Amino acid sequence: MGELLLDWARNILFFTVFLSVISHLLADRSYEKYIRFFAGMVLILITISPLKGGLNFQEQAGILFEEFSDFLQQLDLINASEKDAIGFCKKQSYAAKEEIQKEGEILSFWNQINDAKEAYREKVFSGISGVKNLVSTEKVVKILNDFLETVTCGIEKACILGNGICPTYFTYEVLEYEKVKDGYKPLKFMVREVPYFLEGPVRYLKLKTGKEKKAKLYEQVRHSDLYDEKLSMYKVNASLQNASFELGRARAFTPGWLENESIWLHMEYKYLLELIRNGMYEAFFEDFHKAAIPFLDKEVYGRSIYENSSFIASSKNPNKAYHGKGFVARLSGSTIEFISMWKQMMFGSHILSMKNGELHFTPQPAVPAYLIPENGKVSAMLFGKTKVTYQFADVTDYIPGHYEIASMKFIYQNGSVANVGSGVAGEKIAVDVREGLVTSIEIDVR
Repeated sequence: MGELLLDWARNILFFTVFLSVISHLLADRSYEKYIRFFAGMVLILITISPLKGGLNFQEQAGILFEEFSDFLQQLDLINASEKDAIGFCKKQSYAAKEEIQKEGEILSFWNQINDAKEAYREKVFSGISGVKNLVSTEKVVKILNDFLETVTCGIEKACILGNGICPTYFTYEVLEYEKVKDGYKPLKFMVREVPYFLEGPVRYLKLKTGKEKKAKLYEQVRHSDLYDEKLSMYKVNASLQNASFELGRARAFTPGWLENESIWLHMEYKYLLELIRNGMYEAFFEDFHKAAIPFLDKEVYGRSIYENSSFIASSKNPNKAYHGKGFVARLSGSTIEFISMWKQMMFGSHILSMKNGELHFTPQPAVPAYLIPENGKVSAMLFGKTKVTYQFADVTDYIPGHYEIASMKFIYQNGSVANVGSGVAGEKIAVDVREGLVTSIEIDVR
């Protein structure tokens, strides 16, 4: 146990030193707040790592520094005392967004939680005492589950306010306030809706909320102002025509251009990626065929279909000649999202997976009919070294769970061959594939 504690303390020390070095190397101090936020999250994870069972205390207790232990328990007390903050999820009494708007923001909960966070930051800003507390892992798990319940309730309330679509942003209007020594203290807020942005649904699809809710969200997004019917693509946001200029530069751009109602390719690809990751294959196949750059009409796109763009001018742009054309305003992250979709389609979520403590080779391609030629062969490179060729029995959509891999043939660099009569290969073959010893794989899919 002593060695484990030493490793734990060493990890914290090394990370702190590393963070200090990074901080001094920053050329632009404007990034410092983001580094500090990220570093704080990582440090918390390192600090509570003993709670994962690594120390194997009989009492299943973990060691937390005193400041963080006190902070965690204080947040738990606030969360427990403010029952109204999570009450709606338990009684399911809200039938419409008007009821949530009428209730307003729960100020007492908000103020206490943020006061506690600010006090904690101030307390540890210059360092910690080094005093350690033993905390029951069972208690910590309960605290975190209570936090999760509160956050989940907030997300559900937000979805109600968004008429079923998870909002990305809110604004708040101060309805009541009082003048205090240092300024004005808000007493009551009213939440105000902001037009939809596609990022909200993208983030929601990353949650473990069940396929039924996600399928419903997909249909609602498809029938909302986020969807461009003319182009069959998804806009970065709905109309901002009636929104305040306080939203920032997006509001100032011409509709259908740059960050205002254009097809912001990076975000659209993020959305499509989450569809296939969540097993919404039919929806993904349809949308991918209409929205992905390689399938566009190059005359309309105005660029090579082998090149991505920063954005595509949507049908909301007043210049109809621009509709569907791609523009490069700056570097785009859309390429990596496209590669992620391609990997998911060609190999599945986990082409290498652990089963009973052993590594296995487990391909699960998701390939639409429009990508399968008449001879039924589709190939892709795995790890940049191994050519994987699927021999599909028919030209139809192949969806994981609705087909069978009859056999797999592994051809090695030395000319040797290994045959497997199913869609799962054992550890030796899986390791060989990972190490690049296999030059090609032939997979029969029926």
